[in-house]
Amino acid sequence: MKRQETCVTVPSLPDVVQLGRIVLTFNNRRIERTCSPADFLKRWPGSLRPISLSSPRPALPEDCRRLLAEFGLPSELTIRCYNDLRIRFSGTATSLATIWDRDLKRGHKLGEMLAGWNRFWHLADFEYVQGGGWICVEEHTGRLLAIDMDLPEPVYLLSSSVRNFYTILAHFLEWTERTGGTPAETIHLRDELRRQDCVPPDELEPFWLNIIDPTLDSDRFGEPVNLTVSLRDGHR
Repeated sequence: MKRQETCVTVPSLPDVVQLGRIVLTFNNRRIERTCSPADFLKRWPGSLRPISLSSPRPALPEDCRRLLAEFGLPSELTIRCYNDLRIRFSGTATSLATIWDRDLKRGHKLGEMLAGWNRFWHLADFEYVQGGGWICVEEHTGRLLAIDMDLPEPVYLLSSSVRNFYTILAHFLEWTERTGGTPAETIHLRDELRRQDCVPPDELEPFWLNIIDPTLDSDRFGEPVNLTVSLRDGHR
């Protein structure tokens, strides 16, 4: 996916940060809370499915392993934006080497997998208008990372932890439901995300904020593009 900001490489990512609260404004009303996986399922029943950890199992932090095994991730996530993005979670954490071989057999010109990338475990494929890639969890840190081989620096941060991912995703889903994702509301969202100090900018900038500005700058058939986030079963 085309990115306005320089891609954040893995060595420069911050250590995992325990998220306090995300503070957003919807129509001058402040919302301050985290979203646990149990709360996520109460709000969007049936939206998560447990992740099977293949053998040999990845060396993940205990909290990451437990959340993936007991609660899991959505089956599919769609982000309507300047370059519509669809993330399909497989339901399994699979070594990236296995996925690499799979995609080589499909005709993708990947070459040899880079040294050290065996620490990445595949969770999802994602696709957009001009390309695609993988969502992986990183051993030892538990970070969720996007890998897009069409980019000069292909690895960038989705979320510093599975637990943070629930909270960030919940806020985007709720924001979509409340506002419809109009450009005016997207500007408010961007400004609030940049002003809040609960989530380090390095956590939101590489993926989430990097979607917002290009969407605001684009139009489709002469009309502004709304930004919306939705789950496969229709939950918003």
